[in-house]
Amino acid sequence: MPVALVKAINNLRIVTKDRKLVYPGEVFVAEGDQVEASTVIARTELDFSPPLTVKVAAYFGMANDQINKILNINEGDSVTKGEEIATLKKGFFSKRQSLASPFTGVVEHISLSRGEVVIREKFSADEALVVIDVAKRLNISPFFLKTFLHVIEGQDVTYNQTLASADGMATGAIRSPVRGTIERIDTRKGTVSIRRPYSPVNLYGYISGTVKEVIPQYGAVVETPACYIEGVFGVGNETYGELVIIANSAQDLITGDMVTKEHSDKILVGGAGITYQAIQKAISLHVRGIIVGGIRNHDVVKIVGREISVGITGQEEDDITLIATEGFGQVPMLPRTYQLLQQHAGKIASINGTTQIRAGVIRPEIIIPLNAEVSPVIDEEQTLLEPVVGMKVRVISDPYYGMWGTVLKDGSHKTTLPNGTVQNVVEIKLESGEVVQLGENNVLVYEV
Repeated sequence: MPVALVKAINNLRIVTKDRKLVYPGEVFVAEGDQVEASTVIARTELDFSPPLTVKVAAYFGMANDQINKILNINEGDSVTKGEEIATLKKGFFSKRQSLASPFTGVVEHISLSRGEVVIREKFSADEALVVIDVAKRLNISPFFLKTFLHVIEGQDVTYNQTLASADGMATGAIRSPVRGTIERIDTRKGTVSIRRPYSPVNLYGYISGTVKEVIPQYGAVVETPACYIEGVFGVGNETYGELVIIANSAQDLITGDMVTKEHSDKILVGGAGITYQAIQKAISLHVRGIIVGGIRNHDVVKIVGREISVGITGQEEDDITLIATEGFGQVPMLPRTYQLLQQHAGKIASINGTTQIRAGVIRPEIIIPLNAEVSPVIDEEQTLLEPVVGMKVRVISDPYYGMWGTVLKDGSHKTTLPNGTVQNVVEIKLESGEVVQLGENNVLVYEV
């Protein structure tokens, strides 16, 4: 029997979150620790810009696919500047050749087809500014420093790029020992200062709870009892803040006059929707998130500056996260959803607008961690339900995304679709009166 996807609305369930860095770093928590949404779980100092390449085969003059025989490192290894990463000794009496890592970082990839080692550089606060005494190394007066330079202030430089030379033609070249930006050229001291792109990435708890497991070098697993609600559509990344109800009912619309400076850093809850002016005002006042029943598509486009695909969201760089619990347009919030949010007003909620409807369904989420000492019956985990004739469902695929309908046929028989494929489909009568056929995975049932 075909099944429909279920949208979870749980008063209390155990929520588990894997908090992981993209690149390895330092973990600051231990198993059993209590963390808050604002707790720094881990931090990486690896650079997120394109990694740097060491051309091993070219250095030794050997075939690309032979470098694995001389490498002293493996993918995932940490290396320090000056560490020997490859060694070549052709015979007993031959001179030993070695290649040192030009920077500190992590070996991200070893390419035998290109004869290269890719290293993602690691920075630290005490190495953020590198000062090179160019005048002294060229044996010139600091006053004439700029005459010999190949760079200017504000210019980005890469590792080993020529900074200065004795004759302007790279003779006796002084090369950059790091990648960064020329911050200052000091003609009194004869020095060139390079600011490295040090920007450590902190991984926060996102939810308050207990550390159930530490993931070495990457993060931890955090668990908490929480009120958990899934939305239908959202934009924006992970954020958290105090939950504030500003709509008097599930049918109310949030308007600009309802959003005030007291709502800064809060997560606002409305009813059926929100005006574009209210969204703009919320952004200007640094509201962290907005939860409403419905969002108008053209408002979302104006906010993020482009057409949003229902395939995947959550990559937006906006300072606010928007979640529609019911879909597009002005749609009253389900009474149970509104009542749960109202019940937990004043608590810290964690929300994420990431939405993916196609391969691998991801829905926006609202998590309200609860007092761990309170032990009511935990709601059962969501299951896939059979679409039954007469059941009210919501469509989660184009071109009917967000529309309500009633099941006319449960999809127990295969049907040939217009594109020629044969599938089990559910026949639904939309509220507009139109009858449509959809794959069972494109139908959403609410777990209430």
